[in-house]
Amino acid sequence: MSIVLGIHDGHNASAALIADGEVVAAVAEERVTRRKNSSGFPHGAIAAVLDLGAIDACDLDAVALASEWQNRPEWFDAQGTMKAGPYEARADRADAEARQRRLGLYRTERMERASHLLGGRHGTTLFRIDHHSAHAAAAFYSSPHRDDDVAVVTMDGSGDGLCATVSVSDGGKLRRIRSSPATASWGKIVARTTALLGFRPWEHEYKLMGLAPYVDQDRCGDAYEVLAPMVWLDGLEFRTHLPFGTSHAWPHLAAGLEGIRFDHVAAALQLRTEQLVVEFVAAAAKAVGTRTVCLGGGVAMNVKANQLATARLDHLYVCPSAGDESLAIGAAYLAAVDLGDTPEPLGAPYLGRYTGPTAKVADEARRKGFRVEQVDDPNQALLERLLGGEIVGRCTGRAEWGARALGHRSVLMDAARADLVPRLNDAIKHRDFWMPFAPSMTATAAAELLHRPGGSTDDGWMMVAADTTPRGRELLAAAIHPRDGSARPQVVDARHDVHLDLVTRFESCTGRPLLNTSLNIHGDPMVDSAADAFDVLVRSKLDAMVIDDVVITR
Repeated sequence: MSIVLGIHDGHNASAALIADGEVVAAVAEERVTRRKNSSGFPHGAIAAVLDLGAIDACDLDAVALASEWQNRPEWFDAQGTMKAGPYEARADRADAEARQRRLGLYRTERMERASHLLGGRHGTTLFRIDHHSAHAAAAFYSSPHRDDDVAVVTMDGSGDGLCATVSVSDGGKLRRIRSSPATASWGKIVARTTALLGFRPWEHEYKLMGLAPYVDQDRCGDAYEVLAPMVWLDGLEFRTHLPFGTSHAWPHLAAGLEGIRFDHVAAALQLRTEQLVVEFVAAAAKAVGTRTVCLGGGVAMNVKANQLATARLDHLYVCPSAGDESLAIGAAYLAAVDLGDTPEPLGAPYLGRYTGPTAKVADEARRKGFRVEQVDDPNQALLERLLGGEIVGRCTGRAEWGARALGHRSVLMDAARADLVPRLNDAIKHRDFWMPFAPSMTATAAAELLHRPGGSTDDGWMMVAADTTPRGRELLAAAIHPRDGSARPQVVDARHDVHLDLVTRFESCTGRPLLNTSLNIHGDPMVDSAADAFDVLVRSKLDAMVIDDVVITR
C-alpha cells in the first residue's frame, strides 16, 4: 500500500491524502486559516490530512506537488495582472526575468518546501505534476468511469501555460491528445469581466452566472458582439484574435463594454461560456468516439453550462468542486498510479476534519445565555424545528470536501417556503437578491421535480443544474433560481449518511425537499469546527444550531 500526499499551493490552496488508491482526506486551506480562498503553501491543510490519516510525514511514500510553476500568494491577493494590456505584454516579452517577478512565478522554492516536509527521508518520491494533468486526473479517477471509452476534458483560466486539454484513458492511465495555450483562455476573459464589473475575480464569477437569466439573450447582443469573438474553438483547440492573448484583454474589454448595462454583460458572458463548454465537450466526445465525458477545471464550476453539455452525452461526470482546490486530489491520484496503485473513485463527500468535541462549545454557549440541550436523536430535533418553520444550522461529523454544502456544514429550511428567504438572507447569508439557493432531495423527489432531458450526471455533489417541473417550481420555491426556475440539486443517497436520513424524514412528513445552503457568514469560508459553528450562531440570526448531538438556541 502506498501513502501519497497531494499539495496545491496556489489559489484555493489544499491538501489531500491517498492511501492504497483511496482518498481518505482532503482539506482546503481556507477551512484552517478561516481566510476565504487562502493561497500559498497549505501548512494547515497538510497537517489536517496527515492527522486524519493518523500518519506522520515520515510514513509517506510520495508527495505530489500540483503545477510546475506557481504564483506567490501576494499575486493572488492583489488580483495579479488583471488590468494588464499591450504595454505589459511588450515588457514581458522584452524581459523574461521582469515578467517572472511581476507575475510572482516561482518553482525551486516550492520544491524545497515540499522536500523539507519529508524531513530529508530517503526513499520518498517527490512528484511535480503539471496543472492540467492534475485537473484531468481529479476528474477521471474520482469518477466511476474506468473504461478506455472516456473523454477527459479540462478548461480553466490557465496553469503551466495551458487553458484546456483533452485526454483519453489508455489502459487506466491518462494520455493527453490535445491542448490549448493559456493565451487563448476563455477563463481569463471571464475573470477579467468579473473584475471589470466590480466583482472579485476567481471568486464571484458565480454571481454573474446567477445574474445572467434576468436578461433575455436576445437583449445582450451588444455585449455579446464584444465578448464572443475574443475566443473561439478550432477543432479541439481554442484560438483568440487578441494580439497579446487573453491575459492582456483588459483594455479591449474596458473599451468594448463601456456604456453597456452590467446585467447585459453578465448575460452575454454566460451565453458565450455555455456555447464554448457545450461545443468543446461535444467535440472532445466526438474525437474520442464516446458519449461519456469527465470534466474538470475552474470553468466546470459553471453549473448551467454543465447542464447544457449533458444534452449530447450519455454520461457527464463533473469533478466535485472542480476548481483549483481539486488539484491536490488529482496530483495525489497521478502519483499513486505511478507507484502502482489502482485509484478508487470518490465515495462519501465528507473528507474534511471532524466537528470536534462539543463540551467546550456547550459550556461557552451556556455562559453567553444560550439554551443548550443534548439530544439522543439530532435528526428528530432538527426535523421538529424545520417543520415549525425555523432556519437551522447544522455542523456534524467530518466536513464535506469542496465549495458545496452537502449536509454536514449546512443551513437548512423548508424548500417550499419562499416567504422565509428574506429572513434567511437577513439571518445569515446577505445574498445578492438575484442569487438562488439550492435544494437537497431524495431520488424519488428528483424524478418528480426535476426535468433532465440529457445524459446522466452525479447529482450528489451539486455540480450540474437542472430545470424544474411545474410541481418542482411549487415545492422548491425557495431553492430555485427566481427568474428561470432552475435548480442546483443535491440528490442524496447512501453516501450522505445522516443527511440522507434527515431529508428522507422531512420528505415523508411534508412531501417537500429541504433548502440546503452553506453554513458561513457571508464572505467567510464554510465553517469547519464546532467553535466555528457556534461563532456563526452568535454573529447571525439563525433560530438554532445543531452541533453533533447538541442543540443550541437563543
